[in-house]
Amino acid sequence: MKGIKHLNDFINQRTNTNIRIITAPHRYDLPSTSCINNEVQTFNRKLCKFLNNKENVKIIEHETKREDFTQHGLHLNMSGKDKIAKLLAQNITQSFEDTKKSPIVAKWRATHNDSDLTNSSDHTINADIDPTNNKERQEDSVDFSNQGFRTSNRTKRIPNSRSDDFLWT
Repeated sequence: MKGIKHLNDFINQRTNTNIRIITAPHRYDLPSTSCINNEVQTFNRKLCKFLNNKENVKIIEHETKREDFTQHGLHLNMSGKDKIAKLLAQNITQSFEDTKKSPIVAKWRATHNDSDLTNSSDHTINADIDPTNNKERQEDSVDFSNQGFRTSNRTKRIPNSRSDDFLWT
């Protein structure tokens, strides 16, 4: 139980880090019905269940064969290490591919309805600008014809030019 608490603390301290955990391998130096191999299976099952709800943790389950271990069956040989290294590399590159998503481009919509500043009655400027290719996409268009523009009853001042400002005299 202490190991799970330490693992939980480790993961909670690194919420902005992607963590990859490999399940424990089967031991081929013991019979497959041994209590240790049963405990390895139980441990892997509990590990997967515990880490299933963690967003920044990915569990890598691997299938090992007897040929992936040394003669005594406890340690991985070169081909077993290569298989695990390739599995890790594949998983890491896949996580980079998952995060490369195209950004959502928002269009600028400028509206202006002020007769004092433009010296015309009810003058409206609508400019739809797409900053990437200046083309209006059909799926992004919105019908503003049925929506009324909000106006204010506040008296608006005409902006001062720099020559009217006391600093520029």
